[in-house]
Amino acid sequence: MTNFIDTPHGSKLAYNQITGKNFGIVFLSGYGSDMQGKKALFIEKWAKDNNHSFLRFDYSGHGESTGK
Repeated sequence: MTNFIDTPHGSKLAYNQITGKNFGIVFLSGYGSDMQGKKALFIEKWAKDNNHSFLRFDYSGHGESTGK
């Protein structure tokens, strides 16, 4: 399920987060990519399978986030 954070600039940033017992991983997407891409989803599945926390998000103006 996608969650949203309201920014002070009036946009909303989309993110997905899971909590695990092992160290956390933050996925930073690259050019032309977003949090629904194959790499992000593959790493999230690996994190779930190995009980790691994981965070993926869309930058402002990308994917499900609002803004320019």
